[in-house]
Amino acid sequence: MKLDVKKIREIAVGAAKVFEEDGYFHFHRFTDAQMEIYEKFTRSVDYIKKTYATAGVRLEFVTDGDELRFSAHLKSSSSRKFFNFDLYVNGNMCQHIGGVYSGEDSFDYVLPFGDAGEKTVVLYFPWSSQATLKDVEVSGASYVNGLPRRPKMISIGDSITHGYDATYPSLSYASQLADKLGVEAYNKGIGGERFFPKFLETDPECDAKYITVAYGTNDWTKSSLETFENDCKEFYERLSALYPEAKIFAIAPIWRDRIETPSKCGAFCEISNYIRKVTDKLDNVYFIEGWDLTPHYPEFYSDKFLHPNDLGFCVYADRLYSAIKNIIETVE
Repeated sequence: MKLDVKKIREIAVGAAKVFEEDGYFHFHRFTDAQMEIYEKFTRSVDYIKKTYATAGVRLEFVTDGDELRFSAHLKSSSSRKFFNFDLYVNGNMCQHIGGVYSGEDSFDYVLPFGDAGEKTVVLYFPWSSQATLKDVEVSGASYVNGLPRRPKMISIGDSITHGYDATYPSLSYASQLADKLGVEAYNKGIGGERFFPKFLETDPECDAKYITVAYGTNDWTKSSLETFENDCKEFYERLSALYPEAKIFAIAPIWRDRIETPSKCGAFCEISNYIRKVTDKLDNVYFIEGWDLTPHYPEFYSDKFLHPNDLGFCVYADRLYSAIKNIIETVE
Protein backbone atom coordinates (compact mmCIF):
# COMPACT_ATOMS: atom_id res chain seq x y z
CA MET A 1 0.00 0.00 0.00
CA LYS A 2 1.49 3.30 -1.12
CA LEU A 3 0.73 6.17 1.26
CA ASP A 4 -0.55 9.53 0.01
CA VAL A 5 -0.28 12.85 1.83
CA LYS A 6 -3.68 12.39 3.48
CA LYS A 7 -2.55 9.10 5.04
CA ILE A 8 0.83 10.56 5.99
CA ARG A 9 -0.94 13.38 7.87
CA GLU A 10 -3.06 10.78 9.65
CA ILE A 11 -0.08 8.83 10.95
CA ALA A 12 2.40 11.69 11.54
CA VAL A 13 3.02 12.74 15.14
CA GLY A 14 5.10 15.67 16.37
CA ALA A 15 4.72 17.73 13.21
CA ALA A 16 2.83 21.01 13.35
CA LYS A 17 2.56 20.94 9.56
CA VAL A 18 2.75 18.12 6.97
CA PHE A 19 2.65 18.83 3.24
CA GLU A 20 3.77 17.41 -0.09
CA GLU A 21 6.06 19.31 -2.45
CA ASP A 22 7.91 18.05 -5.52
CA GLY A 23 6.95 14.50 -4.62
CA TYR A 24 8.37 14.67 -1.08
CA PHE A 25 6.51 14.75 2.22
CA HIS A 26 7.73 17.57 4.48
CA PHE A 27 7.35 17.63 8.26
CA HIS A 28 7.65 20.95 10.11
CA ARG A 29 7.76 20.78 13.90
CA PHE A 30 7.32 24.56 14.19
CA THR A 31 4.17 26.35 13.09
CA ASP A 32 4.37 28.86 10.25
CA ALA A 33 3.95 31.69 12.76
CA GLN A 34 6.79 30.38 14.93
CA MET A 35 9.09 30.03 11.91
CA GLU A 36 8.27 33.59 10.85
CA ILE A 37 9.30 34.82 14.30
CA TYR A 38 12.67 33.09 13.98
CA GLU A 39 13.15 34.58 10.52
CA LYS A 40 12.27 38.07 11.81
CA PHE A 41 13.93 38.16 15.23
CA THR A 42 16.55 35.42 15.28
CA ARG A 43 20.03 36.15 16.56
CA SER A 44 21.54 33.66 14.11
CA VAL A 45 20.68 32.27 10.67
CA ASP A 46 21.81 28.94 12.14
CA TYR A 47 18.68 28.95 14.32
CA ILE A 48 16.47 29.30 11.24
CA LYS A 49 18.13 26.25 9.70
CA LYS A 50 17.51 24.28 12.88
CA THR A 51 13.77 24.95 12.83
CA TYR A 52 13.61 22.56 9.85
CA ALA A 53 15.15 19.63 11.74
CA THR A 54 12.71 16.76 12.23
CA ALA A 55 13.38 16.32 15.97
CA GLY A 56 10.52 14.52 17.68
CA VAL A 57 8.70 13.73 14.44
CA ARG A 58 7.53 10.15 13.96
CA LEU A 59 5.11 8.01 11.99
CA GLU A 60 2.82 5.82 14.11
CA PHE A 61 0.36 3.31 12.70
CA VAL A 62 -1.31 -0.08 12.98
CA THR A 63 -1.02 -2.39 9.98
CA ASP A 64 -1.07 -5.98 8.77
CA GLY A 65 1.78 -5.23 6.36
CA ASP A 66 5.21 -6.82 6.48
CA GLU A 67 7.71 -4.02 5.71
CA LEU A 68 8.13 -0.27 5.33
CA ARG A 69 9.74 1.18 2.22
CA PHE A 70 10.67 4.81 1.59
CA SER A 71 13.19 7.16 0.07
CA ALA A 72 14.60 9.80 2.42
CA HIS A 73 16.26 13.07 1.55
CA LEU A 74 18.44 14.45 4.35
CA LYS A 75 19.40 18.11 4.55
CA SER A 76 21.66 19.68 7.16
CA SER A 77 19.65 21.23 10.00
CA SER A 78 22.13 21.14 12.87
CA SER A 79 25.88 21.20 13.49
CA ARG A 80 25.95 17.38 13.45
CA LYS A 81 26.55 15.38 10.28
CA PHE A 82 25.14 12.05 11.41
CA PHE A 83 21.51 11.00 11.20
CA ASN A 84 19.44 7.97 12.19
CA PHE A 85 15.93 6.55 11.99
CA ASP A 86 14.63 4.11 14.63
CA LEU A 87 11.87 1.60 13.82
CA TYR A 88 9.85 -0.01 16.60
CA VAL A 89 7.36 -2.85 16.10
CA ASN A 90 4.99 -3.65 18.96
CA GLY A 91 7.13 -1.58 21.31
CA ASN A 92 10.44 -3.24 20.40
CA MET A 93 13.22 -1.61 18.40
CA CYS A 94 13.85 -3.74 15.32
CA GLN A 95 15.71 -1.37 12.98
CA HIS A 96 18.26 1.41 13.47
CA ILE A 97 19.44 2.95 10.22
CA GLY A 98 21.35 6.00 9.12
CA GLY A 99 24.91 7.17 8.92
CA VAL A 100 26.84 10.26 7.94
CA TYR A 101 25.77 12.67 5.22
CA SER A 102 27.60 15.43 3.39
CA GLY A 103 24.98 18.07 4.08
CA GLU A 104 22.39 16.91 1.56
CA ASP A 105 21.97 13.26 0.50
CA SER A 106 19.25 10.75 -0.44
CA PHE A 107 18.87 7.14 0.65
CA ASP A 108 16.44 4.27 -0.06
CA TYR A 109 15.30 1.97 2.75
CA VAL A 110 13.45 -1.33 3.10
CA LEU A 111 12.63 -2.11 6.73
CA PRO A 112 11.05 -5.53 7.50
CA PHE A 113 8.72 -5.64 10.50
CA GLY A 114 9.51 -9.20 11.48
CA ASP A 115 6.29 -9.90 13.40
CA ALA A 116 3.36 -11.49 11.57
CA GLY A 117 -0.26 -10.35 11.80
CA GLU A 118 -1.40 -6.97 13.03
CA LYS A 119 1.28 -4.82 14.59
CA THR A 120 1.91 -1.30 15.84
CA VAL A 121 4.75 0.45 14.03
CA VAL A 122 6.61 3.62 15.04
CA LEU A 123 9.30 5.26 12.91
CA TYR A 124 11.34 7.91 14.77
CA PHE A 125 12.86 10.60 12.54
CA PRO A 126 16.37 12.09 12.84
CA TRP A 127 16.71 15.06 15.17
CA SER A 128 19.95 16.22 13.54
CA SER A 129 18.70 16.87 10.01
CA GLN A 130 15.66 17.74 7.97
CA ALA A 131 14.23 14.46 6.70
CA THR A 132 11.75 14.50 3.85
CA LEU A 133 10.26 11.26 2.50
CA LYS A 134 8.86 10.05 -0.79
CA ASP A 135 7.52 6.77 -2.19
CA VAL A 136 6.38 5.69 1.27
CA GLU A 137 4.88 2.21 1.08
CA VAL A 138 3.82 -0.48 3.56
CA SER A 139 4.25 -3.69 1.60
CA GLY A 140 1.67 -6.46 1.96
CA ALA A 141 -0.76 -4.19 3.82
CA SER A 142 -4.53 -4.21 3.42
CA TYR A 143 -4.74 -1.31 5.91
CA VAL A 144 -2.56 1.34 7.53
CA ASN A 145 -4.37 3.19 10.32
CA GLY A 146 -3.24 5.96 12.58
CA LEU A 147 -3.27 5.42 16.34
CA PRO A 148 -5.89 7.10 18.55
CA ARG A 149 -4.95 10.70 19.27
CA ARG A 150 -3.39 11.37 22.66
CA PRO A 151 -2.93 14.45 24.87
CA LYS A 152 -0.44 17.01 23.59
CA MET A 153 2.88 18.09 25.08
CA ILE A 154 5.19 20.88 23.90
CA SER A 155 8.89 20.48 24.69
CA ILE A 156 10.79 23.79 24.56
CA GLY A 157 14.52 24.08 25.04
CA ASP A 158 18.06 24.24 23.74
CA SER A 159 20.32 21.63 22.10
CA ILE A 160 19.66 19.03 24.80
CA THR A 161 15.91 19.17 24.11
CA HIS A 162 16.66 19.29 20.38
CA GLY A 163 18.35 15.89 20.79
CA TYR A 164 22.10 16.54 20.90
CA ASP A 165 23.74 13.97 21.04
CA ALA A 166 21.47 10.94 20.91
CA THR A 167 22.69 8.30 18.48
CA TYR A 168 19.21 6.77 18.66
CA PRO A 169 16.51 9.43 18.09
CA SER A 170 14.07 7.35 20.14
CA LEU A 171 16.39 7.72 23.14
CA SER A 172 16.57 11.51 23.32
CA TYR A 173 15.11 12.57 26.65
CA ALA A 174 12.26 14.41 24.90
CA SER A 175 11.26 11.29 22.92
CA GLN A 176 11.50 9.03 25.96
CA LEU A 177 9.52 11.45 28.12
CA ALA A 178 6.72 11.62 25.54
CA ASP A 179 6.54 7.81 25.44
CA LYS A 180 6.55 7.50 29.24
CA LEU A 181 3.79 10.09 29.63
CA GLY A 182 1.76 8.65 26.74
CA VAL A 183 1.48 11.97 24.91
CA GLU A 184 2.02 13.39 21.44
CA ALA A 185 4.96 15.75 21.76
CA TYR A 186 6.04 18.70 19.66
CA ASN A 187 9.78 19.22 20.05
CA LYS A 188 10.72 22.93 19.93
CA GLY A 189 14.35 22.48 20.90
CA ILE A 190 16.91 24.63 19.08
CA GLY A 191 20.61 24.01 19.54
CA GLY A 192 22.23 27.06 21.17
CA GLU A 193 18.93 28.70 22.15
CA ARG A 194 18.28 30.76 25.27
CA PHE A 195 15.11 32.23 26.79
CA PHE A 196 13.46 33.91 23.80
CA PRO A 197 10.19 35.65 24.80
CA LYS A 198 9.35 36.70 21.23
CA PHE A 199 8.89 33.01 20.41
CA LEU A 200 5.61 33.27 22.32
CA GLU A 201 4.18 36.12 20.22
CA THR A 202 1.75 33.69 18.57
CA ASP A 203 -1.59 32.08 19.31
CA PRO A 204 -1.48 28.74 21.18
CA GLU A 205 -0.51 26.05 18.71
CA CYS A 206 -2.56 23.29 20.35
CA ASP A 207 -4.52 22.42 23.47
CA ALA A 208 -1.36 21.36 25.27
CA LYS A 209 -1.82 19.37 28.45
CA TYR A 210 1.86 19.55 29.41
CA ILE A 211 4.71 21.87 28.49
CA THR A 212 8.35 21.38 29.42
CA VAL A 213 10.88 24.21 29.28
CA ALA A 214 14.62 23.53 29.61
CA TYR A 215 16.71 26.66 29.13
CA GLY A 216 19.49 28.21 31.14
CA THR A 217 22.82 26.60 30.32
CA ASN A 218 23.31 28.76 27.21
CA ASP A 219 22.03 31.83 29.04
CA TRP A 220 24.79 31.27 31.59
CA THR A 221 27.51 31.19 28.93
CA LYS A 222 26.16 33.81 26.50
CA SER A 223 23.89 36.33 28.25
CA SER A 224 24.43 39.15 30.70
CA LEU A 225 22.75 38.79 34.07
CA GLU A 226 20.28 41.55 33.21
CA THR A 227 19.35 40.00 29.87
CA PHE A 228 18.90 36.55 31.37
CA GLU A 229 16.72 37.75 34.24
CA ASN A 230 14.52 39.90 31.99
CA ASP A 231 14.11 37.23 29.32
CA CYS A 232 13.51 34.41 31.80
CA LYS A 233 10.84 36.35 33.70
CA GLU A 234 9.08 37.54 30.54
CA PHE A 235 9.21 34.08 28.95
CA TYR A 236 7.55 32.26 31.85
CA GLU A 237 4.96 34.96 32.42
CA ARG A 238 3.98 34.93 28.73
CA LEU A 239 3.94 31.13 28.55
CA SER A 240 1.79 30.84 31.69
CA ALA A 241 -0.74 33.30 30.26
CA LEU A 242 -0.70 31.77 26.76
CA TYR A 243 -1.42 28.25 28.08
CA PRO A 244 -3.41 28.79 31.30
CA GLU A 245 -4.82 25.24 31.33
CA ALA A 246 -1.49 23.48 30.76
CA LYS A 247 0.85 22.18 33.42
CA ILE A 248 4.20 23.80 32.68
CA PHE A 249 7.38 22.20 34.00
CA ALA A 250 10.33 24.57 34.38
CA ILE A 251 13.41 22.35 34.22
CA ALA A 252 16.51 24.05 35.57
CA PRO A 253 19.84 23.28 33.83
CA ILE A 254 21.23 19.78 34.22
CA TRP A 255 24.79 19.07 35.36
CA ARG A 256 27.60 20.31 33.20
CA ASP A 257 31.34 20.36 33.72
CA ARG A 258 33.57 23.45 33.50
CA ILE A 259 31.56 25.70 35.83
CA GLU A 260 34.38 26.67 38.18
CA THR A 261 34.74 30.18 36.75
CA PRO A 262 31.56 32.30 37.05
CA SER A 263 30.23 33.79 33.81
CA LYS A 264 28.60 37.17 33.20
CA CYS A 265 25.54 35.65 34.91
CA GLY A 266 27.49 34.76 38.05
CA ALA A 267 27.74 31.29 39.54
CA PHE A 268 26.02 28.50 37.57
CA CYS A 269 23.68 27.70 40.46
CA GLU A 270 22.23 31.21 40.28
CA ILE A 271 20.51 30.27 37.01
CA SER A 272 18.44 27.65 38.82
CA ASN A 273 17.82 29.94 41.76
CA TYR A 274 16.38 32.65 39.55
CA ILE A 275 14.20 30.25 37.53
CA ARG A 276 12.76 28.97 40.82
CA LYS A 277 12.15 32.54 42.03
CA VAL A 278 10.28 33.48 38.85
CA THR A 279 8.19 30.33 38.50
CA ASP A 280 7.17 30.12 42.17
CA LYS A 281 4.88 33.09 41.46
CA LEU A 282 3.00 31.36 38.62
CA ASP A 283 0.19 28.97 39.54
CA ASN A 284 0.48 26.64 36.53
CA VAL A 285 4.30 26.47 36.41
CA TYR A 286 6.17 23.84 38.43
CA PHE A 287 9.89 24.12 39.09
CA ILE A 288 12.10 21.03 38.69
CA GLU A 289 15.71 21.20 39.87
CA GLY A 290 17.87 19.84 37.07
CA TRP A 291 21.25 19.42 38.77
CA ASP A 292 20.71 15.80 39.83
CA LEU A 293 18.62 14.67 36.86
CA THR A 294 21.77 13.45 35.11
CA PRO A 295 24.95 11.79 36.44
CA HIS A 296 27.88 14.01 37.42
CA TYR A 297 30.31 11.94 35.39
CA PRO A 298 31.73 12.76 31.93
CA GLU A 299 31.16 9.26 30.48
CA PHE A 300 27.41 9.97 30.33
CA TYR A 301 28.01 12.86 27.91
CA SER A 302 29.05 12.70 24.25
CA ASP A 303 31.41 15.66 24.64
CA LYS A 304 32.31 14.72 28.23
CA PHE A 305 30.87 17.90 29.71
CA LEU A 306 27.50 19.06 28.32
CA HIS A 307 25.45 16.98 25.87
CA PRO A 308 24.17 13.62 27.15
CA ASN A 309 24.84 10.50 25.13
CA ASP A 310 22.26 7.70 24.86
CA LEU A 311 23.09 6.39 28.32
CA GLY A 312 22.92 9.86 29.83
CA PHE A 313 19.58 10.50 28.14
CA CYS A 314 18.13 7.29 29.58
CA VAL A 315 19.03 8.38 33.10
CA TYR A 316 17.73 11.89 32.43
CA ALA A 317 14.41 10.66 31.03
CA ASP A 318 13.81 8.26 33.94
CA ARG A 319 14.53 10.86 36.61
CA LEU A 320 12.63 13.63 34.87
CA TYR A 321 9.60 11.40 34.35
CA SER A 322 9.61 10.52 38.06
CA ALA A 323 9.75 14.20 39.01
CA ILE A 324 6.93 15.14 36.63
CA LYS A 325 4.82 12.15 37.67
CA ASN A 326 5.14 13.15 41.33
CA ILE A 327 3.97 16.68 40.51
CA ILE A 328 1.03 15.46 38.45
CA GLU A 329 -0.08 13.05 41.17
CA THR A 330 0.16 15.83 43.76
CA VAL A 331 -1.79 18.51 41.90
CA GLU A 332 -4.41 16.43 40.06
